[in-house]
Amino acid sequence: MKTLKASSWFSGSCPPSNDSLASTSPFPSSTHFFSSSPPLFSPRTLSASPPPPAPATPPISSPSPIPSRPSPPLSFPTGAVLKAVTSFPTDTAPGPTGLRANHLKEALCCPSPSVAHITLLSLSQFASLLGSGHHLIPPPSIAPHLCGATLLACRKKSVDLRPIAIGEVFRRLTSKCLSSFLMPQVKLNLPPYQLGVGSPNGSEALIHSLKIIQADPSIPSDSNLCLQLNFSNDFNSINHERIASEVPGLLLNGWYFDDGILCGSSDDLCSALAIIEEEAPSRGLFLKQSKCLTFIPTGFSLDASIRDDIPYSSEGFILLGSHIGSLNFYLAKPKHRVDKIRNYVSLLPQLKDAHSEFTILRACLSLSKFMCVLRTMPPELLLTITKAFDDLFHCAISNLVGGPVSEWSHLKASLHVRLGGLGLRQAGHHASAMFLSSVHACIDLTKSLFNHSIPPYVSCAFTVIFSILGHSPNNSFEDFNLVYMVWSSLPLMLLLACF
Repeated sequence: MKTLKASSWFSGSCPPSNDSLASTSPFPSSTHFFSSSPPLFSPRTLSASPPPPAPATPPISSPSPIPSRPSPPLSFPTGAVLKAVTSFPTDTAPGPTGLRANHLKEALCCPSPSVAHITLLSLSQFASLLGSGHHLIPPPSIAPHLCGATLLACRKKSVDLRPIAIGEVFRRLTSKCLSSFLMPQVKLNLPPYQLGVGSPNGSEALIHSLKIIQADPSIPSDSNLCLQLNFSNDFNSINHERIASEVPGLLLNGWYFDDGILCGSSDDLCSALAIIEEEAPSRGLFLKQSKCLTFIPTGFSLDASIRDDIPYSSEGFILLGSHIGSLNFYLAKPKHRVDKIRNYVSLLPQLKDAHSEFTILRACLSLSKFMCVLRTMPPELLLTITKAFDDLFHCAISNLVGGPVSEWSHLKASLHVRLGGLGLRQAGHHASAMFLSSVHACIDLTKSLFNHSIPPYVSCAFTVIFSILGHSPNNSFEDFNLVYMVWSSLPLMLLLACF
């Protein structure tokens, strides 16, 4: 096999910058990383490792076809590679070598267009090399560096630990490029049953669908039983079509990775569970009995429990971070969330640095910490909770500036930083808009999961909008696009009303 030189992978160089982000990395500069001197993989480093056995196929550079692989080697377009690089979130953690995604972004934004283009071509060639298959991989001695990961242990809510592997940026980049080719097929094949991949807002759609069923008075009470399932393997491959054909009475059959929720009568849930237990072991899937749960609404006989080895609850349960059940259980999570945020905010003064306190307050403890609650719960139920949240941040701002802050100043502080505010948005001002936007974004998925109109549990926000328009509320999906458009233009309408 012909030795691939570093100059064919990383050609061109970019002058270093004094204020370069890459100066903080283990490498001299992100642009030097792609330069030809010194190369990452030089002939000396490649020759130091034992050469692989001579393949039976022709050399890579030979124009003749490879008998064992009739298809040509994979080649990623530069546009796909550039999109994959820019898709990395800011401050993405580095892998074992310390190379960050921001270093790649900076290298591709070189002031010289020609150098930036050469860098992108070299990066595309390298990503294509890694994704083309076993006959093109670098020597085995490099594999631990490209395929290794930094392992961290994060404590779960229980006593268990969650292992988190932070892989090398080049491997993650190649994975993003490969996934971009498969995503169109994933979006066609997995929904509506599996919403964990290729389904934006999949978790919210599952939560809204179940709440629609629970709030619909036309559904018999004996069909409101829920069975929450959890597998020990995230790669769920249960035959959902068989469940749908053999148990047509199920009101809901939705999955988010290994977390599933079934809703229907006791007999239908038992039949669906029998199919799952029949097919699951052959696919390497095993139910976690301790994490499965049967929800039996209040006033229903406890004899409706699906199985004795699966625990049951009549108060409620947690589905993908959202509480489902009685009103008291329903409001327990947001109250607990506010108390938890209050505890964290009380610890901020120990930093004794106002800038650090503000950064943590805005980035980690503000509205983003409350986002799931506001997007999945009706705003009329959260009035006291959102007020407690806003009052908490009002006091936090007063502590930061060292004096009392008026309501008007608190309102101005909710503006974005680029508009002169602090970026600490108020939950009470955004709750209705966030809830409506979540329902609107999940309309198609919700209809595919459960073909039903929007229930009264969103009627509060509808009533507000239609009262402005002078119409009566109509909770149908067909009118929701109009309602959302009106809601989006509501700030402009209020501004015009002031003149």
